[in-house]
This record gives sequence, C-alpha cells and structure tokens, in this order.
Amino acid sequence: MGILSRPRGVRIAFGHHRISRPRGATEEQVVQPHAGRADPAADRYRDLEQLLQVCVIRDPFEKAISAFEHLGRNHAIRRGPRGLWFRLRHRGYTAEQLRFLHWLTLGRRAIDRDKYLIGATFCLDDVVRYESLETDLARICDRLGVAWEPARLPRLKSEFRRQTSTISRLYTAPALRLVAQAYDFEIARFGYEFPGGRRATMPDKTVVSDPPVLP
Repeated sequence: MGILSRPRGVRIAFGHHRISRPRGATEEQVVQPHAGRADPAADRYRDLEQLLQVCVIRDPFEKAISAFEHLGRNHAIRRGPRGLWFRLRHRGYTAEQLRFLHWLTLGRRAIDRDKYLIGATFCLDDVVRYESLETDLARICDRLGVAWEPARLPRLKSEFRRQTSTISRLYTAPALRLVAQAYDFEIARFGYEFPGGRRATMPDKTVVSDPPVLP
C-alpha cells in the first residue's frame, strides 16, 4: 500500500492478506457482506463493498521457477532405487531440468488462491499482472484518482534469481504439464499461455495433454 498516494476518502485494499471465512458465515455472506445482516459474523466484512480490492498475479510458468529458486534451490534427488528410477525415466534431461521436475512432482508449488478466492468465488475487483506491473499500477491509480509514483515502487529480490533459471533451460514437457495442472484456475481465469504462445487450456478448459517441448 505504500506505493500509492491515498487522498482523504479513498480506501484501498491491496496486498497479500489471506481471505478467510469467519465462523458462522456462509460463503455468500462473505462475498456479499451485507447479505444476511442478522448474522454478526458477516458484519466483519461490511467494509469490503467500500474498498477497491486488488492483488498481484503472475504467469504460472514463471511463478513456478521463482518458487523453485526460493524454496527449492538446494533440492536434491536422493540416491537409491527411487532416485535412479527417476533419472532413468527422464533420460536426456539436464541435471537442473531433473531437479526442477523432481521438485514439482513433490507438489512444491506456490499456490495462493486464498488471496483472491473465497471458496470457488473470485472476490476481487481487479488484478495487477506482474508482467506489466508498472502499467497496471498506473491504471489502478488512474481508476482511483490518485497520483502514480513509480519511483516509490520497491525493487526486491531482483538479484536473487540465477541467470540460468529460465523457462528454456528448466522446462520439459512433463514439467509444463505439472504446472499447467497445478495452476489450471489461473490459466483459465487470466488467460495465461504455455511458453511460446500456445494456449495452455482447450476451449472446454481441459489441460492440453501434449504441451510444446522447449529446446
């Protein structure tokens, strides 16, 4: 919230706060806080209608790499029969591709739908895409009628990611499938694509079974 100049009377809900359902409140009462006012638990959310609720989203295929860099940088495939079987099954992959794929198979992915879903309901007013961060923040500021001050946008962890951790060097067809399956909601809702421009979902929202193989 610190990067937005907020004039008096403008309220902004912007950040990484977990959305939870209070005890005794139904999903409909949380999404529509003035419904069922007889329930005191729903009153906790009565201010939501007065806020512009925004969160930052990111390309799932890049997001998985970022999570791997922060949470799985030291991940190692254990020696033994299982590790040997995994390596033999995926012969031809580089050591980093194997590590990334193995890390994904363990379910080590950053899923944060609790930031924008209540149950299965999308409950925010707008999103800012990490890929177009400054443009989208400027749009949000314009929507609110507040000054956009790009100089105040912090640059965090910009040097943490290794230069070798790129889509072309880490992704294999099985890794693409795992990420597409894990982020099926984000891909369908926000229209993200496989690296290279191919849509990651078919018209019936089923995941493409054979994603493109990257060089």
